[in-house]
Amino acid sequence: MKLVILYYSTRIFPERHFGENGHPRRGATLDTLAAFLIVKNEERLLPRCLASLAGLVDELVVLDTGSDDGTPAVVAAAAAGGAFPRVVADRIEFRGFGAAWQ
Repeated sequence: MKLVILYYSTRIFPERHFGENGHPRRGATLDTLAAFLIVKNEERLLPRCLASLAGLVDELVVLDTGSDDGTPAVVAAAAAGGAFPRVVADRIEFRGFGAAWQ
């Protein structure tokens, strides 16, 4: 499992997030902390990892690289549980990924 923590700020585009009066627009998020996980067959370890991130990150992005265990169900449960304000989950097959790093 790979975990990357990303911080990004919408302050770089203030015109999108602030009104003419200088106050934030309704629903505008100024700063976001996102956790990006690349996983494969992490059904056993993923719940503990997600529990440690709950309440700390604003966004959870999980890229499943072809799990054949219950990993997708763990991610779906995390999305439905409400511990993360936003969850993005996707599945992609990385063929030859290991060889690319050799």
